Amino acid sequence: MAMAHANERVAITGWSGTGKTTLADTYADGVVHCDDYIGPYGSAGAASLVADLFNDPRYAVFEGVLIPQAIRRWLDKHPGTVQPFQRLIVLTQPRRVQTGRQITQGHLHDRILENVTPNLGRRGVVIELRPDHRGRR
Repeated sequence: MAMAHANERVAITGWSGTGKTTLADTYADGVVHCDDYIGPYGSAGAASLVADLFNDPRYAVFEGVLIPQAIRRWLDKHPGTVQPFQRLIVLTQPRRVQTGRQITQGHLHDRILENVTPNLGRRGVVIELRPDHRGRR
């Protein structure tokens, strides 16, 4: 198991089946599997909860399709130059056939991500697009 660089906080996102959880699980501690909150809280409630978790120093790695929605909510609450995390990894290549619902969810993911990444970039967040990570950090 690997750890994030000292004091580095990372968010990992992408469509369903891109390997977000596989990559996140290469980190030793402090991983939040954000999509696990959708069932109990719904998408909007889960995004708000995860946005709040971005402020919790106990967590170093966040992963999920929900990340762009959580980022949008977090940015609405934190104008200025503060960062929710230092690095955003976007996995761009699904490794399995997508259902209609997953495709719809993926397009929503991409639209929101497209809207939030300029703000993250201005805050100094490093944004990495990875078409095929194969578990590489």
